[in-house]
Amino acid sequence: MLSRQSLWNRACRFALSRLTLVALTFFAASWTSLAAEGLSEDRHSLPFPTHTDVNEIRRLPRPSASLYPAARLQAQVLYLNHETLQDMVIAQRGVGIYVESNPAAVSPGDIVEISGRVVPGTYAPSLLVYDLKRIGSAPLPEPLKPSFEDLRAGTLDSQWVEVSGVVRSARIETSIRPHRLILDLSVPGGRVSAFVLRYDPSTVSQYVDAKVRVRGVCLHFFNHRGQAFNFRIATTGDPGDVVIEKAPNMAPFAGPHSKISELFRFSPERITRRTSVTGVVLWARASQMVLHDGSGSLLVRGETAGAQAGDRVEAAGFPDFEDYSLALHDAVIRPSGRGEAPPAKAISVSEALTGRHDFDLTKLEGTLRRILWHSDRTVLQMESDGHLFEAELPLIAPGTLPDGCEEGARLEASGISVVQFTSRSRLLHIRKAEKFKLLLRDVNDIRVLRRAPFWTTRRIVVVLCAVTGVLGLAVIWVWGLARRNAMLREQIAARILAETELLDLQADLERRVQERGNQLETEISARHEREAIWEERTRLARELHDSLEQTLAGLAYQLDASKFAREQGRGADQPDLHLTLASSLARQSQMELRRSLWDLRPADLENKDLAGAVQTFVENCRTVHGAAITLEIKGKTQPLPERTANHLFRIVQEAVSNSVKHGGGAPIRIALAVRHDDVELCIADRGPGFDLSHSNNPLNGHFGIAGMLERVRSMKGTFDLESSPGSGTQITVRLPLTPDACRLELLGHAS
Repeated sequence: MLSRQSLWNRACRFALSRLTLVALTFFAASWTSLAAEGLSEDRHSLPFPTHTDVNEIRRLPRPSASLYPAARLQAQVLYLNHETLQDMVIAQRGVGIYVESNPAAVSPGDIVEISGRVVPGTYAPSLLVYDLKRIGSAPLPEPLKPSFEDLRAGTLDSQWVEVSGVVRSARIETSIRPHRLILDLSVPGGRVSAFVLRYDPSTVSQYVDAKVRVRGVCLHFFNHRGQAFNFRIATTGDPGDVVIEKAPNMAPFAGPHSKISELFRFSPERITRRTSVTGVVLWARASQMVLHDGSGSLLVRGETAGAQAGDRVEAAGFPDFEDYSLALHDAVIRPSGRGEAPPAKAISVSEALTGRHDFDLTKLEGTLRRILWHSDRTVLQMESDGHLFEAELPLIAPGTLPDGCEEGARLEASGISVVQFTSRSRLLHIRKAEKFKLLLRDVNDIRVLRRAPFWTTRRIVVVLCAVTGVLGLAVIWVWGLARRNAMLREQIAARILAETELLDLQADLERRVQERGNQLETEISARHEREAIWEERTRLARELHDSLEQTLAGLAYQLDASKFAREQGRGADQPDLHLTLASSLARQSQMELRRSLWDLRPADLENKDLAGAVQTFVENCRTVHGAAITLEIKGKTQPLPERTANHLFRIVQEAVSNSVKHGGGAPIRIALAVRHDDVELCIADRGPGFDLSHSNNPLNGHFGIAGMLERVRSMKGTFDLESSPGSGTQITVRLPLTPDACRLELLGHAS
């Protein structure tokens, strides 16, 4: 029988062949065009040789066939699908080959000349034809008469063969186009299917049970890996293709009925024809049943026609072997009323294993061990005399089993005994089966003899498993708890050790930080001292240049002028005037030098903070210069960074000195405000003021403002100067200050 999967594979193969035909036709047309332009037609000048022998093509290795070499030959048509013009087979000197496509209508027996390409094919090399010409006709050759094994081997694919056998079944397959008559033949060694293209639907039934001779081509079914798994004989159905050698019994039940016990006994003649029996149905399923006629029981496979247990039927089929006993295959059934089934015979397991009661209605006692629910059946696994066997029921709901039918119960099961032999047992002719099963008709074939005890094996096993599981869990829990406690102890010990090491490291780190801090403080102090010295040198150089050098230059000029006046004899008044000015300049230089030396050492900052140092400076100015100075201090007078305090003190000195010198005795106000993030210094007087555009003019001797501005810029602060002639002068300085300013300054200098 041709399966649907095989038909689908055939359809896919057909579609693939069409696509290959289009591609190779285009290739052939291009090749022909090149030849028409002047290429040589000598086949030896082509890239691949042109094949002219079918036997040579069939023997091509797949790599060579995959190159699609050219083919040009003469052959005879053996088989052709007359409707689709496909599935053509041609032969040359008795060797056949399959043709993928056929561009012209021909008939079996025609001699044709074809041109095309060799294709590797999924299973065997074949031809793709793009030019075919009929040149005559001839009688078909004598077919080969191979054995079943030769046909199944696969070497006779696409060969012209003939087989003889008895038709087991005949049907019209409508799932393929065109429809085909499929004859199932029983031949020596196996079964062969013949696909007939042309047939008379009204005569299909006459083939069953007939001995026929079929002539056609052998075509194989193959999978996607190119492996053959079955074959068929394809024939067109022309006269002589299907010949009935021995007519069947036209009425299957017309002949005499055989007794079941007499079937397949020794006979000099081989029995291959249909046999009919009459009996009562002991057991029935969808496509099989067991009959009993008083002499024995028989398995029947075929159309059961809805027969049920207890029906009397006639069955006509072909005798064949099952696992151990005889059976009728491909049977047809005809009901003939109701009958009475024989009572079930009580047997033991040992008797069942002998096979003497194969397909008989028997009953056995056993203990139910397990119930299995399959998709199509329910199986009761039973044990008797130390042997396990199965009692098989149709699929039923769990609640439909008899009351008390549970694992551990003692049951009596009535059903058809079927022995099961292994291939080794059959080969060695061992007359005792390895196992057997009972085919039950329904749940009424089960009788509970004794209910299962509460402590069944299963329940005991479940309880033991549960107890074992609980004990195992307890052991695991205790082991896990002990392991966890051990891990915790290890973690605690490791943590204590780590904390001890951390404390040691912390103490060592604090010691190193203290040492490094002291070192940095010493380095920063030394650096600040160097910076202060450098700043003092710069300031002193600037002030000496601003005041003393200019004054000394003026003194030298006055002395030179006095000397020149005396030499010129200009009188006594002119030299005396120059000497008086020189004396005044000398006293001024002395005062400037004293003030510069006094500013060189701000000793007040060494022992006091900025507020105290400014307070001391203001009191000195009041005492020495008699200046009217007021001091206002706002905010917490916390210690300031050394550089900040030094620069602010120098700015106070410079600003107050300028006010005392140029302010004409005007009152001076000093305001110092220390906030969280900055410090603000404001110095104002009510003196005559000055023009800001001339404040940095060296000729005026005012380099102090530039010095103050330079100090403020070095501290990233702001410097505001407000002054105009007649309105006094005010200087406002803001320097950034944070709570960590001292520490940051130390670290900054250290880096």
